[in-house]
Amino acid sequence: MRTKERHRRAEREHRGLISVELLFAMPVLLLLLLAAVVYGRVMTVRCAATHAATVAAREAGKGGDVQEIAVAVSGVLAPYGVAVTPRPGSGAKVVLQDGFGKVREYGDPSMVYVKPRGVAAGEILSTVWIRTTARKADGTTPLIPSFGGLGAVLHTGEICVSSLAKKDR
Repeated sequence: MRTKERHRRAEREHRGLISVELLFAMPVLLLLLLAAVVYGRVMTVRCAATHAATVAAREAGKGGDVQEIAVAVSGVLAPYGVAVTPRPGSGAKVVLQDGFGKVREYGDPSMVYVKPRGVAAGEILSTVWIRTTARKADGTTPLIPSFGGLGAVLHTGEICVSSLAKKDR
């Protein structure tokens, strides 16, 4: 009889220990889940920016105007709430640099572009630059929520992607 009672008591203590372990492990698991969500959002927006830079380079290679290219880029980034507009604080900019050193910019005037490198004649470099801390086009929420220090650790606050294309003759 005493053996069964000891066994039951040991089982209850074991269940209590499991509950305490779960109590300590749960915050770590939730933090990892939150980090995965933020990282996934950053990578999704980065992938969209890469696609937008490719679209901008292709359209610029065809001889498109910088405003027309900005509309095409805004179309690619629209599902993420990003619009390339000349409104200060919009948080998005398109920059085109050709082989003759001519730079054309369209977008947020508070974002200062630094020429990255020389481009050969007959080529055009398009750069799509997005501030992840900027508000969406509707003005409601940040593009990528930072969740305090976690967002600062996972991304730098800016996504800048360039794409190079040959000009059509």
